[in-house]
Amino acid sequence: MAQILLHGNLHVNIFEASSLSHPGRASGGAPKFIRK
Repeated sequence: MAQILLHGNLHVNIFEASSLSHPGRASGGAPKFIRK
């Protein structure tokens, strides 16, 4: 169970990092739950 949660958090961190480094491109393709 802990491995699944850790894996999910890793994906969220990757998406957030992509949004910060490529705001124009990532904001259009990122899931809405990340764009608050």
